[in-house]
Amino acid sequence: MESLVLAAMITLAVSHRILNHMRNMATEKGAWFASLRWADVFCGAAIILMVDML
Repeated sequence: MESLVLAAMITLAVSHRILNHMRNMATEKGAWFASLRWADVFCGAAIILMVDML
């Protein structure tokens, strides 16, 4: 149970960190990433990111 909670917390922290980085890189005013949209994108890319890390 603890490992599942820790995995969720790490995933959340990584997601927020990447989102903030993407928002800082967006120079155009219209290139803002909404949180819910980012959740969809991150969920789709999380598996690819994890495979690349192994």
